[in-house]
Amino acid sequence: TLNPTTREWNDRLFAHILCKIVNVVRGESSKRHWIIFDGNVNPEWVENLNSVLGDNKLLTLPNGERLNLPPNVRIMFEV
Repeated sequence: TLNPTTREWNDRLFAHILCKIVNVVRGESSKRHWIIFDGNVNPEWVENLNSVLGDNKLLTLPNGERLNLPPNVRIMFEV
């Protein structure tokens, strides 16, 4: 989220977790990571995840940062 007063960017939970995994995964391609969402799924929120769930596996954050989903990372939705 972008703080309207300070204009400082703060990652939300999913972006924060994915960023940590991407930074740790470099050199550990054999270790598998799972991100599991448990609970209600907001259609608007899932729409924003289309790019990371699609073929290009790229998450573009509102601040312009792009995170590639490594091949050893899986996302699962439990609803």
